[in-house]
Amino acid sequence: MLKINDQVVNLDKMLRRLIGEHMDLVLETSPDAGSVKVEPGQMEQVLINLAVNARDAMRHGGKLTVQTMDVIMGEEGVGLESTLGSGEAVAIKVTDTSIGMTQEVASRAFDPFFTPKEVGEGTGLGLSVCYGIVKQNGGHVSVESKFGEGTTFTIYMPRVKESSEVLQPTETPCDLFGGTETVLLVEDEPSVKKLTVQALKREGYKVLEAVNGEDAFRVIENDADDDVDLLLTDVVMPAMRGRELAEHFKSVHPKSKILFMSGYFDDMAKGGGIQEPEGGFMQKPVTMIEMSLKVRALLDSD
Repeated sequence: MLKINDQVVNLDKMLRRLIGEHMDLVLETSPDAGSVKVEPGQMEQVLINLAVNARDAMRHGGKLTVQTMDVIMGEEGVGLESTLGSGEAVAIKVTDTSIGMTQEVASRAFDPFFTPKEVGEGTGLGLSVCYGIVKQNGGHVSVESKFGEGTTFTIYMPRVKESSEVLQPTETPCDLFGGTETVLLVEDEPSVKKLTVQALKREGYKVLEAVNGEDAFRVIENDADDDVDLLLTDVVMPAMRGRELAEHFKSVHPKSKILFMSGYFDDMAKGGGIQEPEGGFMQKPVTMIEMSLKVRALLDSD
């Protein structure tokens, strides 16, 4: 059980750093907003992805508003009984003052790999990851946008009864699954990269960051004194695919471990050149605990 207001408030500083000083952040938490059944790390990833999406849409500044509220299924403007059932739900609204989206773009907002951004500025997976996490936890996410006015993403999650078992926001298993090894993270989706870097550093790892394969080799050259113990890379990226990067990396670091991650293995892994996932593959969305276990297990393997 996660108290949604606690999650939003605890993300205040991170979100402000993420969107930058040229944007205003307003948090409006309703005392009526209850608790939901979702892992804190997953909800954190959803909110960060939505904030990054808003930031990228407001390059010249603006305001990002995050609201929480309690809603009743069946009331006017909600009508999600077929998805969430009847009764109470918790809603989180993320609103920006960007130029907004056309109806055509909004209708494809959650499609994997769809993005109106320039080539190299993202894979278009950020919103689809949000969609996957929310659906996986029995919720619903919608988008409303008016071109020239702004965009609102609304997350609906079934409300659960209060209990003594409260999940703490940003809870991580660092004491059990952390380490001091060096991890090279290659990820071109800014929100996913930021969250992953923070999680790995909290667990004690040294993290080198790159946005694609070519950038990864520049990073390795600049940090030649560091032995990279693990390459953690996305599968589909601009400039160099994950498999190609892995082959080059392995020729230079034959003893290092490689861990792939991807949102849609059936389609992406084949396109990215991975034939068998074996123990070195994670399917997005990945929880922080799942990633910690996978990284530690791979580093400890023979």
